[in-house]
Amino acid sequence: MDKYGMLDLEVDLTLEGVRRSRVGKREASTSVLEQIQGVN
Repeated sequence: MDKYGMLDLEVDLTLEGVRRSRVGKREASTSVLEQIQGVN
């Protein structure tokens, strides 16, 4: 049961990561630029 539970969790995290990368590519690149400018 634990093995299957972990697999489900990994799949959920992977799908969530894919959603974020697809939806927030522009936002991510913008936030990275903001972070760089904020550090400098």
